[in-house]
Amino acid sequence: MKCEYGCEQEAKYQLKNGKWCCSLSPNCCSINRQKNSKGKIGIRPTVPHTYNKVLCQYCNILIGENNIGSHELVCLLNPKNTKFCKQCGKQIERGWNRKNVLFCSHSCASRYSNIHRVYKPGHDIRTKTVKCSICGNTLTVNIRASQNRCKCKACINSKIKKYNCTCLVCRKKFIHLGHKTKTCSSNCLTILLSQNSRSNPNCGGHRNKKRGMYKGIQMDSSWEIEIAKWLDFKNITWLRSTDIMLWWTDIGGKKHKYFPDFYLPKYNLYLDPKNDFCIEQDKEKLGAVVKENNIKLWYGNYLDIIKKLETLM
Repeated sequence: MKCEYGCEQEAKYQLKNGKWCCSLSPNCCSINRQKNSKGKIGIRPTVPHTYNKVLCQYCNILIGENNIGSHELVCLLNPKNTKFCKQCGKQIERGWNRKNVLFCSHSCASRYSNIHRVYKPGHDIRTKTVKCSICGNTLTVNIRASQNRCKCKACINSKIKKYNCTCLVCRKKFIHLGHKTKTCSSNCLTILLSQNSRSNPNCGGHRNKKRGMYKGIQMDSSWEIEIAKWLDFKNITWLRSTDIMLWWTDIGGKKHKYFPDFYLPKYNLYLDPKNDFCIEQDKEKLGAVVKENNIKLWYGNYLDIIKKLETLM
């Protein structure tokens, strides 16, 4: 029996309407598929999309014709979008995400707020001139302030303990109030922290996300685990620790720390398995480590490293 939908194939299934078809559904019949692909049944015909760009009349930038209207509304060169600061009168340089900006800076905003501040009912803003209870200098305070408690800033700071300090970075001598400090400024503090981290052997080093454990030792990749297993199979002593650290200097003269993955004391050899991409990225580092420390360092695919090690045995 042939399909009753006109594809002239052998009918295999009887549908609920009693007709015989070559497939479980009439939509899957080859004849109906051809009709649907032509857009006659159930499918919208495809229309080629046209995308044109138009010049903005304010900034002369090419923008899509569908977005030109919204762009011109927020264009910075549009005269309707130019705003001036309420406090100083300067033109505000607005960004794309700053629509409701009224001031050119935070300082102008705070000044405007202080001048036009509305106080709560009952708040007394009157001031009076009094003398400091310690040194006798005149100062301006709120009218409700007590005469015996009024002190100037100089007298308040005089009660705070002063410490003579020396900066550990620039060796500058300075006085600090309240407690001792090691640096005289934030720049010197940054330099000191950088020096401490470089001298600390437990600080720094590359840490891969795909890490694993082998004999209670943290490994940074599966290649390192394979090399460690092979070395144990051949009874070769190997070391892996953050205490094994080498220095190298980059082109800019800055020093960095380098932690090799394995050290073989018997052969005085360092191993660092890396893929081709990492080798290309760390080309400068690997070359500087070998040259400055005068060591033997083998790096690359772990299979190539194992082949080289077999030649030593």
